[in-house]
Amino acid sequence: MAYRKFEEVKEEFNKLIEKTAGEIGGEGAGRFKAALSHFSPLFIDITSDGWLWSDLEVGIEGSNIEVLSSVFAPSLVILYAVLTYAMQGTKALLIEDPEVQAHPSTSMFLGYLLTKLAMSDNTMRVITATHNYEFLQGALMAGEEAVDVYVFDRRSEGGIFTLVAEQWNHAAVIPGFTEPGILSIYGRKSS
Repeated sequence: MAYRKFEEVKEEFNKLIEKTAGEIGGEGAGRFKAALSHFSPLFIDITSDGWLWSDLEVGIEGSNIEVLSSVFAPSLVILYAVLTYAMQGTKALLIEDPEVQAHPSTSMFLGYLLTKLAMSDNTMRVITATHNYEFLQGALMAGEEAVDVYVFDRRSEGGIFTLVAEQWNHAAVIPGFTEPGILSIYGRKSS
């Protein structure tokens, strides 16, 4: 059931790519599809015989995961998400920087996948800490109403630093979150 859900979400994400490419049209549509089509090249699974990896794009598989580089760390996040989704009862998946070593399109897919899994199972909660805007975009694409985003900031009051969490108000700039956000602040000051 959990693997079927993964395939369903993956297919839904592919349809979003196709739809957006159609809206872009022309030469840009092909470049857009090429940039986002490689979002989940490797899937890692555990079987009764041990670990198994599958390259979903090329169609090859193997069992020697120790030879895989850290670039495939997002595949472990997918595995943990699918296994958590399959568990019975109330469950929580806590992940710091789930998009580490991920291509931007994979980051977007991870945000999308984790949100979709949590939305389809009201006993599953996903809590992540990230600095990745593509991951956030994917989560919001999956279901903005299901995503709560908090921005953490250190503040000094009388020489004592405190950590403050504020709910994000969907402003274009997320303090400390993205370089484009920082650049847009400087851009507004100069105009």
